Amino acid sequence: MAKKAQNKADQPPLVIPNRDLMQRMNFLYQASATLARSGAHPETGRLARKHVKTIKGIASGAVVKIDPSVKRMLCKGCNAVLVPGSSASVRVKSMWSV
Repeated sequence: MAKKAQNKADQPPLVIPNRDLMQRMNFLYQASATLARSGAHPETGRLARKHVKTIKGIASGAVVKIDPSVKRMLCKGCNAVLVPGSSASVRVKSMWSV
């Protein structure tokens, strides 16, 4: 006769492939960003770069894409986290219409 209306609570949870890897990469990014911001000890910079290298290793090994917003905050050369004001300079371009 009539189909039963399903509530959102009745639906199965959203399945995200490689969820554990994504969570691990997110944690490593947050840890490296925190370490890069503190910068109190020289070892923190090395540890932050090690975390970024691990993120890139996870992404390439499991064929998981790094979020573009996170990718923009990582240096491709030295694997450092780019923190505006301390490890990166930010410039604002003027929008001139020609």
